[in-house]
Amino acid sequence: MRLLRINQVVERIQDPSFALQIIQVIRFAAVFLVSVLLVKVGVSNSTIGSYEYVLFIASILTGVWTNGVFQSFLLQSGGQESNRRLLLFRRYSIFVFVLSFILFLAIYFCGDFFIQLLGFNELPRGFYFFIGFHFVFHGSYLVALKYFLEGKVFKMYCFGLSFFFSYLVVFSLFAIEGIELYQVFQVLAVVGGLYFLFWIREYKLHVDLRRFQNVKIHFKGFSVLLFIQAIAALSLWSDSWWVQYFYGNGEAFALFRYGAREFPLFIILNAAFGTAMLGYLSSDKEMGMARIKKGSRRFIYSFGILYVLLMIFSNTLYKSFYSADYIQSSVIFDMYLTIVVVRVIFPRSVLIGHKLYVGLIVISLMELGLNLFLSYYLHEIFGVSGLIFATVLAHFIEMVVMVIYLKMVKGIRGRDYAPLGEFTGFVIFVIVIFVTKYLVHGFDKLAINF
Repeated sequence: MRLLRINQVVERIQDPSFALQIIQVIRFAAVFLVSVLLVKVGVSNSTIGSYEYVLFIASILTGVWTNGVFQSFLLQSGGQESNRRLLLFRRYSIFVFVLSFILFLAIYFCGDFFIQLLGFNELPRGFYFFIGFHFVFHGSYLVALKYFLEGKVFKMYCFGLSFFFSYLVVFSLFAIEGIELYQVFQVLAVVGGLYFLFWIREYKLHVDLRRFQNVKIHFKGFSVLLFIQAIAALSLWSDSWWVQYFYGNGEAFALFRYGAREFPLFIILNAAFGTAMLGYLSSDKEMGMARIKKGSRRFIYSFGILYVLLMIFSNTLYKSFYSADYIQSSVIFDMYLTIVVVRVIFPRSVLIGHKLYVGLIVISLMELGLNLFLSYYLHEIFGVSGLIFATVLAHFIEMVVMVIYLKMVKGIRGRDYAPLGEFTGFVIFVIVIFVTKYLVHGFDKLAINF
């Protein structure tokens, strides 16, 4: 029996879709540990706020389009022979590099104008070094997706670990007395250069161009996916925008971003799995939905356990990892945990897999508009707590509409890709745990004041 369990663990570790999720978790872990490091070495809250603000802006500038590129690459490459996949990888790499370069130039020369136009605060010193690293590292994620399609799991893990250690080592420079944030960003830009060289090496691997002259990017579906993912990214980061708009990008912004830290963990696991499933849906839709349902059930139980532990120990964890100054962040953390209810089923992946792009665009725009509307008015009533619950509510409504749309348009029932009975129990479970905690600690704790 023990040997059987070991074999199951090994099989799980060798699963490319699992490895893709682990890469995302590793990336999140690196960012999380850096946030702990900054507090422990005594970096000022204003400097931490500047770092979080740069990370926030950089995430928007990549998140609004890279996810669409990656999903399009997987959809087009799924089921293709190795040379054709490699040629697609090269063409997508060129596109990502060119677009990143154009965006960098636009930000460098017109950044101040757009910052004022869109209601952002001033960019901290060293921002352009960080954004250069960020563009290169996120673009090179195409290499990890190429490894995924080739089943090269060991190389996938190496890719993730390289970021983990390099990111931590660079920010460990803060342990040196007198080091400033912009200097750390300069070193990080050098690391970005190394990732670029690695990307070029993968790009130059042999491909028989004579046999595949007609391989090209399908820009029609590609552009739609870019638009859909841009909407999703804007909705995801809207709360941070509201906070910097109302409270600035200093200490209050740092407290908020530290509280929202766990929200990205659920997102990256959800996004990595959903993205991996596109490769299966592109070749066999029935098999793909069966795998999605199996993965959804696994998420319900694993996220459920994690949710309970985090809700019980969140205050203690924040005092231990950070300091007593971040207790308000732990309350924000608890509120964001409730959004886990929309991270365990995957109607969005099914919609993309069936190329229902128009419906997905309409639903995504509806969610973004609803989120912005609710955020503004609930903030007037409940402050920062209103922003968070507006996001949770908007995402839940979006998920329900997607499920209904799939049933109406394609006749695809929710139970075809999700364990609906277990999901319903999970939603009730999340609400009961949250209410129980704040019945004990007092609902007045939910009033966040910066």
